[in-house]
Order: sequence, then C-alpha cells, then structure tokens
Amino acid sequence: MSRPHTLNACFLLFTTAALAVGEDSAYMEQNVGIMSSWNDKMTVDTLYGFTTGRACRFLTTETGSHDLYFLTGWFYGSQSANTPQFRLHLRQELLPFLAGYRYTWNVSENWSAWLGVQLGYVYSGSRQKAYGTEDGVDFHQNLGTSSNSFAAGTGTGVTWRFSPKWALHAAYSVMGMTPFKRFSNDSAYPRSTHAVAGTVHAGFTMLFDDSAPLTRTKNGSDWFVSIAMGMMNSNRGYENNGDQWVDSDLYGGGITIAREVSSRSRLSQRVGFTTGYYYGEANNRYGGAGMEQDGGNTAYEHSVYSKITAIPLLATWELAYAVNSTFSLRCGLAGGAIIRKTDFDLFYSVAYSRSNASGTIKSEAREHCVRVNPALGLRLGVDVRMSERATMTIGYDFTQSFGRDAGTPSDEAGYYQAECGQVSKRNRYYALVSAGVTYRF
Repeated sequence: MSRPHTLNACFLLFTTAALAVGEDSAYMEQNVGIMSSWNDKMTVDTLYGFTTGRACRFLTTETGSHDLYFLTGWFYGSQSANTPQFRLHLRQELLPFLAGYRYTWNVSENWSAWLGVQLGYVYSGSRQKAYGTEDGVDFHQNLGTSSNSFAAGTGTGVTWRFSPKWALHAAYSVMGMTPFKRFSNDSAYPRSTHAVAGTVHAGFTMLFDDSAPLTRTKNGSDWFVSIAMGMMNSNRGYENNGDQWVDSDLYGGGITIAREVSSRSRLSQRVGFTTGYYYGEANNRYGGAGMEQDGGNTAYEHSVYSKITAIPLLATWELAYAVNSTFSLRCGLAGGAIIRKTDFDLFYSVAYSRSNASGTIKSEAREHCVRVNPALGLRLGVDVRMSERATMTIGYDFTQSFGRDAGTPSDEAGYYQAECGQVSKRNRYYALVSAGVTYRF
C-alpha cells in the first residue's frame, strides 16, 4: 500500500505552471459518468457516478486554448457472481482526485474539441460477501479491503456552447491505477494488481470568460467560512494481505473559518481554524458448519467489528494565488490535534456436537479508546468564484498524527492477537478529499 504523496507533487507542479501564465478565463464542469474495466482487474466491471471539476483557460487564441484543470468525484457499482462452490456479491466505490492539462481546438463559433492528459490519486474501496461450501463445509464471509493508487490517463471530448455562460459536453477518458487492490470472482483474499478503466462522461459547463471581473466590494471584510463534505482514509492493518480489521474509510464534513491577513497583487495569505466530524465502520464476519468423521457436527462464527470517529482541530495558514479574477490555487499548512475514537467488538464461537460430548466455546473482547494526538498537515485547494461572495472549491488535505491512538483487544483464547496486532496504532496519516462552498463576508 502506498501513501498518496504523488498527489502533492502533482499540485506543486501545476501550481508552478499556473504562476507563469497570463490572466484569462475559468470554468466549472459537472459530469455524470459510466466507468468500465478495460483489463478485468477491478472488483466490479462497471461503476456509475459523477465528477466535479474546476479549470483555468490560458494562452487563448482564435484557434484554441490551453486548459489547466482539477477534478474529484465518486463512482459506485455492484455485481453478483455464481460458481459451482460460491455465491458472491461484490461492491466497489472509487474516488479520484486528479490534475490535468487539455488543449482545446475551436472547431466553430459554438463547437470545440479537446485532448488532454491527467494524473493524481485514486482511492478504491471494495467489499465481498461469499456463501457456499469448501471441502464439504458450509461457510459464509464478509470481507473489506481498500487501496490508495497513483493514477495517470488521457481523454478526449467535444463541447457545444449554447449560450455565453453555459455549454454541454461529452467525453471519454482512460485511466491506469497502480497499485490497485481488488477482489476477484472467488472467495480468495483480495489481490494487488494494476487496473485500467475507461469512462464515458456527459454533463454541463459553466463559463466565466464573458462575465465582468468579480471584485471585492469596498465594504467587504476579510473573513471566509468554508463548508465541505468529504471522504477521509488513513493507515490500515491487514491479515494475510486481505482483511481490513480496522475501518479507515471515514465520511463526514468540515468547516473552516479564516481571515485574510495580507494581500499583494495576485497573492494573499489567510490564517484560520478548521474542524470536522468523520465516521466509519467495518464488520468482517466468517461462519459456517461441517460434519465430523464420527457423525457429529461443528458450527463456527467469528467477527471483527470496528467503529472509528476522527475530529481534527487544526490551526491553518494558506497562501492563495489568483490565476485570474475567478480561478485561484491554494496551498498551506495545518497544525494542532486530532481526536480519534476507536471501538473494537470481537466475537468468536464454536459449537460442536459429537457422540461422546457437546458444547460451545466462546470468546469475546471489546476495546474503547479515545486519544488526542498532535498533528501536522499540508492543505491544497482549487477555487472558482461564482459571485462576489460565493466560491465553489475542491480540496485535498494530508495530515500526519503522532503518537499511539488505539488499543489492542485481548480475548481469552488469544484468537485475535495475530490479526489485530498488525493494525497500525501510532503515527497515522489522514488523506481527505473534499468539495464544498466558501462564503466571504
């Protein structure tokens, strides 16, 4: 499993490129899409979802323009498969965060076509439920896994501009992801591989190049309030490279309050405070029954249930660069603490019936832990202003906490010691992808 440091390098690369261009125009894209596996290396063959993008157009001529864009989104799919031994239900979600470059050709006054490349970071989460028999024993299992992958790809599309501020578009893109962890159509543990997917996109574009410059009102203050929804993932622990014993895929929202403390030309600095609430849970279960040689039978059931809550409490500093009157790039630092609440609930049971004896063996363990750990982070973002006060934004935050933040459940039989002992419990990272709105007042 690789940490998504590559995305940080992507943002710094494109930010440097943006500093060298002249002022031009900006636009926002909202798409729905269908993603399909090219090389049969994804857990689910077809996923459905959406993307939201922010872009800056520069070096514009009569024949075309160069576009710098950033996008995020969410895709989900499920499918069932039956083999002679197993009945499977698979589901997968995929969340990209990409930076890219396009060259746009103006085919006519209202029509244009583009070709581009993109790279960044993709999160993928999968779950597998399996029912069937193995070696004559009935069993069921519910497993989860996830991965953070480097992603790179290319795409092409066409745009029809039907009004000064609005356009419709259709596109097709291909993206490779590595390393990529997925389930296959059997009851095996997940496998790490290299996946390639193609996506058909369709949606609308909101353009800002024909609108008057958006400037601050004379009485406007320097305060900003940002509200965003997002998905956060962090370190995870595996047994046999498979089971996700501790849930590390958290969903929620956050709020940032900041004040602009200095401004010169295109650059400005902001200091503020950010917090939020992110929650997730995972339940890995196994069970089954089988006949013994002496005519008896054995039934077993065991599970690992984890519930995680994370609350960041971070002071922030950000440097914002206005590429033009509507499109801005942000980068900055954050420091403070992360409150992490961890709950384990472990259960293990074996019921046996034989000719000379019968009984049940049970083992249970619970762990509740709340820790407040110091943390440092990097913040990156892209903003497109829609009015004098409202801005649509997408962001990526990478935060590192320091210190132990969870305990290890201890059951009497010692059944879970090996599995839970591999779970990371200190110096955890948190990668947050978010989208929302900023209001200036």
